[in-house]
Amino acid sequence: MHDPMTVAFCIPNPFRRRYSWGKRWINRPRLITIWHVDPECDGTDDSCGWFSPKLTKEQVSALSHAAWCEGRSPFYLRLNNETNNYATDALHLMECAFGYVGDLIRVRVAPDEARRWSLQAIRSDGDNLRHLLCFKAGWHSNSDSDRLSDREECALGLFRSVARWILRERRPWWKHPRWHLRHWKIQIHWQRKTIQSECSATK
Repeated sequence: MHDPMTVAFCIPNPFRRRYSWGKRWINRPRLITIWHVDPECDGTDDSCGWFSPKLTKEQVSALSHAAWCEGRSPFYLRLNNETNNYATDALHLMECAFGYVGDLIRVRVAPDEARRWSLQAIRSDGDNLRHLLCFKAGWHSNSDSDRLSDREECALGLFRSVARWILRERRPWWKHPRWHLRHWKIQIHWQRKTIQSECSATK
């Protein structure tokens, strides 16, 4: 469990300015901070789905069945490696995954959307989904042998990541949890802080 509070909005103080010595930018201190406090109604600290919408029971069941099939007849996890560094193969596999998972969760994904999302999912050197397009025993699991349950769990992680991506892209802005007014906690910064310039601090 983590802190259920997330910053939804920050309102700067229109009457105070914070200058930086030797620089041209002006930073206004916060006047009001609006927090979103997750009610943790499902036992987690993200029951509202801040980062991505929650999957329904039907969607989870469909993804679990697909992972069961993937564990016995690998299509996306055929590569025995730590990560899929073959750009062309990874792009085609990820594009197929977006179309396949879209059908599973009953959300239509257009071909141009699948291609654009696939490029975003694999092109980053750090935060990407290429490591989910392969399975290596001992690296993607806690066992040095290729166990069926480990492959299913890895496949389920791939399908869930793609499903959350699709739902996050399709979610309207007004359905984001930051607009849950009943979960707001407003913090007003009344205290005044003495700001010293860098010039005086170095003396």
